[in-house]
Amino acid sequence: MSSLSQLFFDDYARAYEQYDARAVADMYFVPAVIMSDERKNVYTTPEAIAEVIDDLMDRLQSIGAALCEAEVCQTMRLSENIMFSNVKWTFKNVQEQKLFSCFVSYTLQSEGESLKIIVSVIDDEERELERLLFTTA
Repeated sequence: MSSLSQLFFDDYARAYEQYDARAVADMYFVPAVIMSDERKNVYTTPEAIAEVIDDLMDRLQSIGAALCEAEVCQTMRLSENIMFSNVKWTFKNVQEQKLFSCFVSYTLQSEGESLKIIVSVIDDEERELERLLFTTA
């Protein structure tokens, strides 16, 4: 179960490194929830998800993020087809210097042999990005 989750997030990381918001959006079920402490939004189309991901990618590019690594820290089964994963993301620049790390939680559902995200909780990522954007401004 955790190896399937790690493979999924390795693919997710590759899509981020290519700044391919559409490929990331395709890894979400529709409707999907992307939430933080400040907002809880439901997205009903892949295009809407891609728009949110593209905005996040723009902020990552502005701090020089070029590489990202996913380390699945915890995965637990919630039902036969639904699981929860907590992922430690590490973002690095082109010189492979660490910019920041953060934790994001996901609820995923299996779809055949693959997984899709139902819910993302991005508080940690939002805080770190805002801190870096503020210090580089």
